[in-house]
Amino acid sequence: MKKTNRALTELESCVLGVVWHRGPCTAYTVRREFAISSSSHWSSSAGSIYPVLARLESLGLIEGEEATWGAGTKKHYRATDSGVATLKEWIGPPIEEWAAASTFDPIRTRTYFLGVLTPAGRRRFVAEAEKMTREELARVRSNVQSEDRWDQLASRGVICELEGRLRWLAIVTKELAG
Repeated sequence: MKKTNRALTELESCVLGVVWHRGPCTAYTVRREFAISSSSHWSSSAGSIYPVLARLESLGLIEGEEATWGAGTKKHYRATDSGVATLKEWIGPPIEEWAAASTFDPIRTRTYFLGVLTPAGRRRFVAEAEKMTREELARVRSNVQSEDRWDQLASRGVICELEGRLRWLAIVTKELAG
């Protein structure tokens, strides 16, 4: 196992978690988890996932086993004991201060600059943001079918975040009207 002095990134830790949770699994399974994630933060591209899997494997945190697949092979990954220990450390406690900070929200970020729009443009922006948030909330609610209690709790966190955004957008709408 290769050692590193650098801590794993959030992406690397999350990929490790997916391999532990879904393993043994293929790179495609990991990419699919990221593609269906409710987070806009993660990319499911091969260019982001495959290098992470290779790094985790080189660090001995996951191991891959080749399996026959049609005329070729594909690799099935599983978390090693060292990987599970690393995953437990990442989850914490302790939890890094930045992890408790407000989450990335492109709608909130754009709100900082609404002054550049006309009053009508501001109202259109907020109406569209509310519409899109309601659609996402409906999508997330309809997809909470997992029997895994941790998946259910994480999904509930997404629902609470989107409901909170809708409450905040109602405040913004009121401010724009007044």
